[in-house]
Amino acid sequence: MKSNVQRFNQLSKEYYILFMLILLMFRAIGPYSLLPSIVDNLLYAAGAIFGSIIILIDLVNIVRGKKKWNYNWWLIGFLVVIFISSIVNRRYGITGNIKLLVWQSIYFLVVYEVTQDNEIFPRLIKKFTGLLTSVWFVLALVSLIMFFFQYSYTVHLQTRSRFLRIGFYEGRLFGVFEDPNFGSTVCVVVIILSFAYLVRKSYGNKWLGLLLKINIILQFLYIVLSGSRTGVLVLISVFFVYSFFKVFYSKRINKQHVLVKFLCAILLSLVGCGIIYLSVDLFKWILSYIPELFNEVKTKNPVKEKPVDLTRPDVENNDDISNGRLALWKSGIELFKSSWLVGVSPRNMLPYASDMLPQTFIAKTQKYTHNSYINLLASTGSLGVVTFVSFFVSRIIEIVAFSFSKVNNFFQQGYATYVLSVLAVAVSGMFLNDIILVNSIGSLIFWLFLGRIVYLSKEFK
Repeated sequence: MKSNVQRFNQLSKEYYILFMLILLMFRAIGPYSLLPSIVDNLLYAAGAIFGSIIILIDLVNIVRGKKKWNYNWWLIGFLVVIFISSIVNRRYGITGNIKLLVWQSIYFLVVYEVTQDNEIFPRLIKKFTGLLTSVWFVLALVSLIMFFFQYSYTVHLQTRSRFLRIGFYEGRLFGVFEDPNFGSTVCVVVIILSFAYLVRKSYGNKWLGLLLKINIILQFLYIVLSGSRTGVLVLISVFFVYSFFKVFYSKRINKQHVLVKFLCAILLSLVGCGIIYLSVDLFKWILSYIPELFNEVKTKNPVKEKPVDLTRPDVENNDDISNGRLALWKSGIELFKSSWLVGVSPRNMLPYASDMLPQTFIAKTQKYTHNSYINLLASTGSLGVVTFVSFFVSRIIEIVAFSFSKVNNFFQQGYATYVLSVLAVAVSGMFLNDIILVNSIGSLIFWLFLGRIVYLSKEFK
């Protein structure tokens, strides 16, 4: 029987993670950047303080023998590496790294750890997914309306040294999202969650079921119009894995040899991926004519049937198909070579590059690596890679082994939903700074769902 203090501790974790979700959704919305930066600073300072208090309470309970040690030693080791790297590179600044260390500790010791509590998680995940899918429904809808009416707004944020783009701009739909690449990745996660609700029929009435179907359509249309190649690749990757296991465990080929099942699953999944890829271009062509219809209603002039140009000038007029990413990745590796043991520290990459390697692409452009894994390599060096990759690879092996261990294991108790959501963020991490060493909605989804995957893998055994 749990005491009132223990129940309060559980509830505090549950609502703290929901609070984190709300904060990170705010930060994903472009107009939020128009607020004074002090608002964001205060909210995140409060979040960091409350998260630290939760960690301290848990540590005290562990020392007093009232709580088991559930933390992963590889992740603890990675936090130690961040601290060491921050100290070694302190001349470039240490405050930013300490803040990041606090937040990374929260992801590892609160978000990832809370999934091991089977009393908290069922309540938490219901609220978490409901809130995320509902908010993203509204955001995608508003963004599409902006496209239909060809609304655009840009402003240079002096305090943040960058441009804010809202609506339709330069051949792509930013909509209300701060970054269409991050927005599209979460759109894929929302598609996964909405589809899971429909498959399990986890909704109260037929109208909610209809809204879930509409939500899937809205998220897909935003991905199409966002011009995010990352979003399309994430969508295709998720579909491939889902369809592979669906075919592999299909009753129609269940009695076939495992090699035949494997090849059938691969081939049919590839065909499905090809259809999705072609459908993106098809819907892009169809949607390009819709704004003119809205213009006719607004101006009462006949339709000229002139499509909106959905060509991205930064991609179309660029010989570099990676849009500068390859140069950033190469530059990140150069930074790693210059400080191979503990890296340049997560928040000191730009000043370090400007000081030590001024000729690198990162120093010249003052941009980060746009790759979570190279960012990990450059920021924390060999020690960071060894600790984090050891953790990450062991989880991948665990997931693969579990998914093939029993018939339909992959589709039990939401396991597929969590795996596909984690996969979506992991794939986006190849082109964005996400998952690790950042405080983002993608990172929150990744660690929350990955923790649950680990729990279910142990529980089903």
